[in-house]
Amino acid sequence: MKSRGCAVVEIGYEGQPSSRHLLRTGRYAVGSAEAADLQVRCSGVSRRHLQLDVLADGGVLVTDLESSNGTRLGRRRISQMAIVEPTRLRVGDATLTIHPDTDQVGVIDLPSDDWVPTATRAPNELSAATDMPQLGWAIIGGLDT
Repeated sequence: MKSRGCAVVEIGYEGQPSSRHLLRTGRYAVGSAEAADLQVRCSGVSRRHLQLDVLADGGVLVTDLESSNGTRLGRRRISQMAIVEPTRLRVGDATLTIHPDTDQVGVIDLPSDDWVPTATRAPNELSAATDMPQLGWAIIGGLDT
Protein backbone atom coordinates (compact mmCIF):
# COMPACT_ATOMS: atom_id res chain seq x y z
CA MET A 1 0.00 0.00 0.00
CA LYS A 2 1.23 3.48 -0.82
CA SER A 3 2.15 5.86 1.94
CA ARG A 4 1.78 8.96 -0.20
CA GLY A 5 -0.64 9.55 -3.04
CA CYS A 6 -0.68 12.06 -5.84
CA ALA A 7 -2.88 13.17 -8.69
CA VAL A 8 -2.53 15.36 -11.75
CA VAL A 9 -5.19 18.00 -12.35
CA GLU A 10 -5.52 19.66 -15.75
CA ILE A 11 -7.35 22.97 -15.97
CA GLY A 12 -8.59 23.69 -19.47
CA TYR A 13 -10.22 26.71 -21.06
CA GLU A 14 -11.77 26.52 -24.52
CA GLY A 15 -9.30 27.53 -27.23
CA GLN A 16 -6.30 27.65 -24.86
CA PRO A 17 -3.71 25.09 -23.80
CA SER A 18 -4.49 23.42 -20.48
CA SER A 19 -2.28 23.75 -17.42
CA ARG A 20 -1.24 20.65 -15.46
CA HIS A 21 -0.73 20.57 -11.71
CA LEU A 22 0.80 17.74 -9.68
CA LEU A 23 -0.93 17.45 -6.30
CA ARG A 24 0.48 15.39 -3.42
CA THR A 25 -1.57 13.93 -0.56
CA GLY A 26 -3.55 16.73 1.07
CA ARG A 27 -6.45 19.16 0.73
CA TYR A 28 -6.65 21.79 -2.04
CA ALA A 29 -9.09 24.67 -2.55
CA VAL A 30 -10.17 25.35 -6.13
CA GLY A 31 -11.83 28.59 -7.17
CA SER A 32 -11.45 32.08 -8.59
CA ALA A 33 -10.04 33.63 -5.38
CA GLU A 34 -6.40 34.74 -5.29
CA ALA A 35 -5.93 32.53 -2.21
CA ALA A 36 -7.13 29.34 -3.97
CA ASP A 37 -4.55 26.55 -4.25
CA LEU A 38 -5.71 26.02 -7.84
CA GLN A 39 -7.03 29.21 -9.35
CA VAL A 40 -9.69 28.94 -12.06
CA ARG A 41 -10.43 32.34 -13.54
CA CYS A 42 -13.41 32.26 -15.84
CA SER A 43 -17.12 32.86 -15.88
CA GLY A 44 -19.22 30.72 -13.57
CA VAL A 45 -16.51 29.87 -11.02
CA SER A 46 -17.09 30.80 -7.38
CA ARG A 47 -14.30 32.19 -5.20
CA ARG A 48 -14.33 28.93 -3.20
CA HIS A 49 -15.84 26.55 -5.73
CA LEU A 50 -14.69 23.09 -4.73
CA GLN A 51 -12.24 21.16 -2.62
CA LEU A 52 -9.95 18.31 -3.72
CA ASP A 53 -8.69 15.81 -1.15
CA VAL A 54 -5.84 13.72 -2.58
CA LEU A 55 -5.79 10.51 -0.56
CA ALA A 56 -2.82 8.32 0.40
CA ASP A 57 -3.94 5.61 -2.06
CA GLY A 58 -3.95 8.13 -4.93
CA GLY A 59 -7.73 8.49 -5.12
CA VAL A 60 -9.29 11.96 -5.05
CA LEU A 61 -12.38 13.11 -3.16
CA VAL A 62 -14.12 16.07 -4.85
CA THR A 63 -16.47 18.21 -2.74
CA ASP A 64 -18.46 21.11 -4.18
CA LEU A 65 -18.40 23.97 -1.64
CA GLU A 66 -21.99 25.04 -2.34
CA SER A 67 -20.82 26.98 -5.39
CA SER A 68 -23.33 29.15 -7.23
CA ASN A 69 -23.12 27.29 -10.56
CA GLY A 70 -22.12 23.86 -9.29
CA THR A 71 -19.59 21.24 -10.29
CA ARG A 72 -20.73 18.94 -13.09
CA LEU A 73 -19.92 15.46 -14.28
CA GLY A 74 -21.40 15.50 -17.75
CA ARG A 75 -24.81 17.13 -17.24
CA ARG A 76 -25.18 15.95 -13.64
CA ARG A 77 -24.45 18.37 -10.80
CA ILE A 78 -22.43 16.71 -8.04
CA SER A 79 -21.97 17.60 -4.39
CA GLN A 80 -19.29 15.03 -3.58
CA MET A 81 -17.68 12.11 -5.38
CA ALA A 82 -14.69 9.81 -5.12
CA ILE A 83 -12.47 9.60 -8.20
CA VAL A 84 -10.35 6.51 -8.85
CA GLU A 85 -9.97 6.78 -12.62
CA PRO A 86 -9.42 9.73 -14.98
CA THR A 87 -12.49 11.99 -14.79
CA ARG A 88 -13.49 15.24 -16.49
CA LEU A 89 -15.54 17.80 -14.52
CA ARG A 90 -17.05 21.14 -15.59
CA VAL A 91 -16.46 24.12 -13.32
CA GLY A 92 -18.04 27.23 -14.81
CA ASP A 93 -16.62 27.64 -18.32
CA ALA A 94 -13.52 25.58 -17.44
CA THR A 95 -12.81 21.86 -17.54
CA LEU A 96 -10.98 20.09 -14.72
CA THR A 97 -9.58 16.72 -15.70
CA ILE A 98 -8.46 14.75 -12.67
CA HIS A 99 -5.98 11.91 -13.13
CA PRO A 100 -5.69 10.01 -9.83
CA ASP A 101 -2.61 7.84 -9.31
CA THR A 102 -4.19 4.60 -8.16
CA ASP A 103 -1.39 2.32 -9.45
CA GLN A 104 -3.14 1.99 -12.82
CA VAL A 105 -2.29 5.01 -14.92
CA GLY A 106 -1.41 8.46 -13.60
CA VAL A 107 -2.28 10.53 -16.67
CA ILE A 108 -4.06 9.62 -19.87
CA ASP A 109 -5.93 11.79 -22.33
CA LEU A 110 -9.68 11.42 -22.15
CA PRO A 111 -11.90 11.35 -25.22
CA SER A 112 -14.24 14.23 -25.93
CA ASP A 113 -17.46 14.64 -23.93
CA ASP A 114 -19.49 13.08 -26.76
CA TRP A 115 -17.40 9.87 -26.84
CA VAL A 116 -19.40 6.65 -26.48
CA PRO A 117 -17.61 3.44 -25.41
CA THR A 118 -17.48 0.71 -28.04
CA ALA A 119 -17.65 -2.10 -25.48
CA THR A 120 -18.69 -2.63 -21.91
CA ARG A 121 -15.79 -3.07 -19.50
CA ALA A 122 -15.24 -3.26 -15.76
CA PRO A 123 -15.00 0.21 -14.11
CA ASN A 124 -11.28 -0.15 -13.29
CA GLU A 125 -10.24 -1.89 -16.50
CA LEU A 126 -8.09 0.23 -18.83
CA SER A 127 -9.44 1.02 -22.29
CA ALA A 128 -8.04 -0.72 -25.33
CA ALA A 129 -5.76 1.49 -27.39
CA THR A 130 -8.31 1.56 -30.20
CA ASP A 131 -11.01 2.94 -27.88
CA MET A 132 -9.15 6.10 -26.93
CA PRO A 133 -7.16 8.62 -28.95
CA GLN A 134 -3.39 8.56 -28.48
CA LEU A 135 -2.72 12.20 -27.61
CA GLY A 136 -0.28 13.89 -25.26
CA TRP A 137 1.62 12.04 -22.58
CA ALA A 138 1.17 9.56 -19.76
CA ILE A 139 2.68 8.81 -16.37
CA ILE A 140 2.61 5.09 -15.82
CA GLY A 141 3.09 3.41 -12.48
CA GLY A 142 3.75 4.87 -9.05
CA LEU A 143 5.52 8.14 -8.49
CA ASP A 144 6.90 7.25 -5.05
CA THR A 145 10.63 7.71 -4.68
